Amino acid sequence: ERREERWGVAVELLDRDASAVLTASPTDGRFGAARYWRKISDKLTARVERQQTLSGTDNDQTTAGVQYQISPALAVEVQATDGTLGTSSQAGVIYTRGDTNVYLTERLAADQAGDRTSTVLGARSPIGKASRVYSEYQWEDSPAGGRTLSLVGLQRQWDPTPGLRVTVSGETAAISAAAGAGDRSAIAAQVSWSETERVTLQSRNEIRFEDATTSRRQILSMAQVDYRLGQDLSLIARYRYSQTEDRDTGSDEARLDERSIGVAWRPVASNRLNAFARYTHLADLRPIGAGLDARSEREMDVLSAESLYRINSRLEWTAKLAARFQDEQVEEFPVAESDTWLAIQRMNVSVWQPFDFGIEYRTLSERLSGDQRQGWLGELLWKPMPRLRLGLGYNFTDFSDDEFSANDYSVNGWFFRIQGRY
Repeated sequence: ERREERWGVAVELLDRDASAVLTASPTDGRFGAARYWRKISDKLTARVERQQTLSGTDNDQTTAGVQYQISPALAVEVQATDGTLGTSSQAGVIYTRGDTNVYLTERLAADQAGDRTSTVLGARSPIGKASRVYSEYQWEDSPAGGRTLSLVGLQRQWDPTPGLRVTVSGETAAISAAAGAGDRSAIAAQVSWSETERVTLQSRNEIRFEDATTSRRQILSMAQVDYRLGQDLSLIARYRYSQTEDRDTGSDEARLDERSIGVAWRPVASNRLNAFARYTHLADLRPIGAGLDARSEREMDVLSAESLYRINSRLEWTAKLAARFQDEQVEEFPVAESDTWLAIQRMNVSVWQPFDFGIEYRTLSERLSGDQRQGWLGELLWKPMPRLRLGLGYNFTDFSDDEFSANDYSVNGWFFRIQGRY
């Protein structure tokens, strides 16, 4: 059970079986997510959540929902999701007794898999001081036929010494469908360690097995180190690796290897100027079916730098400069090289508390082809609380501000953004 906070920002690796309501083809990707919730009354709580694609197959989502507490033990929940892959909605009841939850949910979805309905019955319960067990049963009806899924999982947590936490979990699931039956299983281990506020280490490793029409093995690994070089300067290093193997042929369906290091300068005595610089090396083998007609493999080196300067209490200037050097090969075709430069200048003006207006000018240049795109972006910002900012704007350009994006030049138009500030 996830712990709720006032607001949150997280970056995580998701795949097609993650908790997202709308699903994509199996591929590696990175997503940023932020959730805001507010207790409207003692019995009514409202939530809004935004998921933004940072790399991989586009899977942007906006979710809104409400929960009404009928009694101390019984609650009703309704939520709706709209995203690039389709729409979905769900309604359900949750029964709570002590630390045990039992829930019944009805879901409707219209996405890449077609229109479908599903009924979910599940339960979560602690077993001991630091363990919990959960189970779930799903009935699904879709144009491809009926499907049932049953799963059971177990999680255990240890805190052997102050600052050190170890979590181990395992899950197994059985699937029965008109197209055939299959089994899935996963084992994961997560370790985090911190030495006062100077050093923080965290690592998550997971292995998954799938036996169905195709037998697959997937390995996921992530490690991150945060090290304070001084009062105002921090070093962040991250490594991510994943591999999806077809166990029948022994070949890789997908593979991701990402290594990055960054430096953040955030003066404690003054918040007038903040700066961040990062270097990332990324090797990515993408599978057929993830929006591609053929296997594609790319390797890139990305350098980026960002800064924020508060001119006065009403005016804020931000700048970003990024360079990407990429080699990409599609099956037997020759390697395509590209050097891309992105530059952004932005000014945020405090119009009336708690509202700001941002205007942004951006350029995207491709050196080898001599192509250059440029244009404006406008955004109205609302700060409902000191560390949360919501934005509604219009992008007059047709390219993304993500330096890792494989631009298809179709991102112009209205957008909604959630930002966590710390």
